[in-house]
Amino acid sequence: MEYGDIFDALGSGGAEYHGSFRRYLGWIADSDVLSISAPDGDVTAVLRSSETDYGTRILQVQRATGDFLFIEAREALGFDSLLTQYPAVLNGVTVYVGSSFRSQWLVDIGFTTTTRTDAPLQFGDTLADVDGDLSITPLYNLDGDFYVQVHFGLGSP
Repeated sequence: MEYGDIFDALGSGGAEYHGSFRRYLGWIADSDVLSISAPDGDVTAVLRSSETDYGTRILQVQRATGDFLFIEAREALGFDSLLTQYPAVLNGVTVYVGSSFRSQWLVDIGFTTTTRTDAPLQFGDTLADVDGDLSITPLYNLDGDFYVQVHFGLGSP
């Protein structure tokens, strides 16, 4: 886990801020954040990219530890057109962990490599968060709608 988000201006990348920081700045409305917790059960959510101007653009998933996973999709549009240099960010979702929209860090899914270009969670792969007692699986992108499955209770099917 690290902040060094190369997909974001705050982490010295050239792209626009990621969705959660945009929410912190007030650029994304509360209504465009879907908060999910264990009592909601398993959820398949439809996520829009941070670059769009409507719909659910951030999944805020409550972990058993009390903090959150923030799940976001990105597209190579406008200020973020340079994201074409990072195919992994366009073929999955970025995952951040933290206590708020302002205080969070990029989760480097490809942590076994020496680069962060493979940090995003790819379609069809699953992040099993044992401490958080949940899993996240980005399923697919259909015409700009990113389908993401959230499963609570890793000890249950």
